[in-house]
Amino acid sequence: MSYKIESLKVRNFKCFDSKKFYEFYFIQDANPTILSGPNGFGKTTFFDAIELIFTKRITRLNSEIEDGRTNLGKNILLNTSVECGYLILTLINIRHEKITIVAEIDNRLTKLIIDTAIKFTCIEGTIDTNNFDEFLSGNINWKDDISEFENLNYIKEHFNIYYYVSQAESVHFLKNSISSRKDSMTKLLQTESIQEKIDKIENNLIGATRAKTGVLINDEIKTTKSELDIKISNLKMKLDATGGEYKEISYTPLLMYPQDCEMKKWDLENLELKDISEKQLSAYIDEINGIYNLYQDLPDYRKFLKNNETLMFSNNNEAILSYIKFSEFMNGNKFNLKQVEDEITKLNRLLDVFKYSAFFRSELDISKYKKEDMISLQEIGIIPDTLVIGDIDNLVDEIKVLNSKLGENQKKTNELIQAREKLHSVRENNANLNCCPYCNSPYDNPELLEAAYSSLSTQLKSSQDNNSVEIKGKKAKLSNYAKSIADSIEALFARKDDNEIEQIRTVASEYSMLLKSEKKIGDISKIHGLVGEVNSWRELNETSKIVELKRIIESNISDYENKNFLENLKLYNYDNIFKENAGLLSIEQSNLKDKTATDNKIMFVRYQNSLLKNNEIDQIKNDVKTLIIKLKKLEKIRNNFDNLKNLYNTAIDEYKNLVLKKLRVPLLIYTGKILQDYQNGLGVFINKDEMRFVSNGDAKHDILNTFSSGQLAGFVLSFLFAMNKRYISEQTDDIGFILIDDPVQTMDDINIASFIEVLRNDFPNKQIILSTHETDKENYILYKFLKYNLKGQSFNVKDNMY
Repeated sequence: MSYKIESLKVRNFKCFDSKKFYEFYFIQDANPTILSGPNGFGKTTFFDAIELIFTKRITRLNSEIEDGRTNLGKNILLNTSVECGYLILTLINIRHEKITIVAEIDNRLTKLIIDTAIKFTCIEGTIDTNNFDEFLSGNINWKDDISEFENLNYIKEHFNIYYYVSQAESVHFLKNSISSRKDSMTKLLQTESIQEKIDKIENNLIGATRAKTGVLINDEIKTTKSELDIKISNLKMKLDATGGEYKEISYTPLLMYPQDCEMKKWDLENLELKDISEKQLSAYIDEINGIYNLYQDLPDYRKFLKNNETLMFSNNNEAILSYIKFSEFMNGNKFNLKQVEDEITKLNRLLDVFKYSAFFRSELDISKYKKEDMISLQEIGIIPDTLVIGDIDNLVDEIKVLNSKLGENQKKTNELIQAREKLHSVRENNANLNCCPYCNSPYDNPELLEAAYSSLSTQLKSSQDNNSVEIKGKKAKLSNYAKSIADSIEALFARKDDNEIEQIRTVASEYSMLLKSEKKIGDISKIHGLVGEVNSWRELNETSKIVELKRIIESNISDYENKNFLENLKLYNYDNIFKENAGLLSIEQSNLKDKTATDNKIMFVRYQNSLLKNNEIDQIKNDVKTLIIKLKKLEKIRNNFDNLKNLYNTAIDEYKNLVLKKLRVPLLIYTGKILQDYQNGLGVFINKDEMRFVSNGDAKHDILNTFSSGQLAGFVLSFLFAMNKRYISEQTDDIGFILIDDPVQTMDDINIASFIEVLRNDFPNKQIILSTHETDKENYILYKFLKYNLKGQSFNVKDNMY
């Protein structure tokens, strides 16, 4: 789902000091937002912070200026070296679900290496910066990159191509070589996985030529040829027979096999050992001994598996915290999904009532009245169906009309009367009050105060005109209509402030995320099975709860009957044996109860192997035959890999050319729209089969060498728009904003007007954030949007932050 920027808070970052958090806040319904103000107050720093969070780099910083070993005294990203720097970015989607990303810049690193100096954490909801130090002292899941949280889909490697363009780096992409420009598409096209396969084939399997060594297939062919030569040489020699080494043993199967379970090769009567090496023979014997010993230790092994699962939950703080938070939904040994769904429905209804009840919560302030809110409240059930919303709607319209007819003095008189009436109600709650609650003038007794109030009230009311009297009557009628509704809403939200409402929204979101996570629900159920009915943890604080739950969970760990079990576990590799033979071990194996049967099976395998040593020549012949077949297969495999590599290369080239073809038209359209006064034609072309930008179909020179700085700025904006429009989809990409730093600095008036039209018409659903220090350009952009009823936001960095 597409996310937009709600706010960015920075502390001790570049031009912003460490005294407080400086906040960039954005009105969600406003578009575009223009960061304005003089140079040096943080406009570009905002874009640097966003780029740093999403890419772990700032493109406009040139690391080649400084020697990487130089001690700079402090991190280049920090304002002061006394403490770390912090960036707090809050994103919001259309469902008002919020994600907050916190970046910490290490103040201990003093070299120009950005990516090792920053770490991230990501949470659902928002963070109160007033309690930020408490947040930092908590258990934070820090990561080296926000992509490790896997809750945002976007194209990190080319952030500056699809979402952000900077005037300072307007030609950054154009300065790349033609091949580098073309390769920059591979991340979006996902052809890097194919290129990795090509590299693996060439570097690991077959090499560039057949003579290349150090690659798997070539080395295997060489080794096979060498082995074949040795076998052929040995075949010329007659080997002495060495039969009769072991006593003859009759065949008896060792194991019972469930239906459809294949017999072990060493348990077959006609044991085929012709192609079995001494190493494989030893492996057979080890497996027989391993199965026997595991069968003896099977009760302890099952305890071991259960203990491992128990320890896994004991060491999983995240799962324990989830259990603490959501254990209330356990009904016996079953997680009650319906209870969670009911709770979500209840909380969402409360949030909807809060959203639509601003009119009733503002003491019937008609400026906050919306008919659609009334309809929504009636659909929810807060407003009874018997109430005709049209009556209230008409009353509000009539009051608004009458208010518009009042003179300025009359409005002030009415406001004074209303204020005095409210203060009078305060005095009525304290009948013994002898001082005027408005001016604090003393009176000898409450009766004189009441008389003074009544006298002045009569004078003020007599000064009201007919419109004021009529307004008062209609407001009284409106209050009568709305009283029961306002009382019910007041009862719902008694003593609930915005923070509590936000907490309700966060809880509803957490419950929704819980329903989507089968793993989390499964972990909660399993922990509940380990904790059972023990309630000793419930009255403790959170830290103590975790410690106590760990103790309760670990109390389920069982001791082993065999004191040598853990030694046997490693010696025989019980894990692999159990994994491969779970079906066999699930049924009774009577022969495994007696060591004699196991020893006889081992003797039978050795006896069968000894019979083969009397005919070594036949074995060598079979080896030669096997090596010849292997060599032919290896040659065929090499040819197949070579053909596959050529097929991949051809497909990638065709795919890239196809993408260029699809990009040509949107780029031509956007450059044509923005570069309106371009003297060499209309629009910029992409040359056939390569990422070369030219002024017309016959030109060969790249525009980097022919365009003015203003034209290059316009082209880069066009390229950003074309890439974003062509390849960024809300279904697959979660970035819902476009960032442009100082786009109009070098552009002329015609191109600026064209640029604004493109933003306004082609990107209505994107959050657009621009910057400029030119007030006339700022006003012009906001005016052009306002003409189409699109209200933008002007955010003066200097005025708002300093």
